[in-house]
Amino acid sequence: MRHSLASVLFMLISLLVPSTQAQQSTESQPEGKATICFYRPHRFEGSALKPSIYIDNSEIARLKNGESVNVTIPIGQHRVYSNDKATGIDLDAQPGQTYYVRMDIQTGVWKGHGGITLVDPQEGKYESGQTKLETSSDLSSSK
Repeated sequence: MRHSLASVLFMLISLLVPSTQAQQSTESQPEGKATICFYRPHRFEGSALKPSIYIDNSEIARLKNGESVNVTIPIGQHRVYSNDKATGIDLDAQPGQTYYVRMDIQTGVWKGHGGITLVDPQEGKYESGQTKLETSSDLSSSK
């Protein structure tokens, strides 16, 4: 009887702990803000290039090979792009959300361009964790 009671208590505690952690992670981000994590995986091709990242016609950073940049933005519509005219994202930022944007070097006639792709949060969290965080900036206070 003691053994089954202990196993039932253990199962109840294990069910309660993940839900508490999930609530804490959503509460850690400020209300009315979202985060975009831009990252560029370390690759040999195009390693000397540093394409710019833009949000709403403002240059945010120049992303080097194997680095990442976190940007806090206000909620709402934002246009995100780089110097590759064929790629870009119209993002509807929701409060408390984190968006992952990967930059890949697209080949060009004379020089490569930075093409961006919105990726799945699980994939982005894993891939951006392998890069070096260059900087973090907050654009939410400027609006």
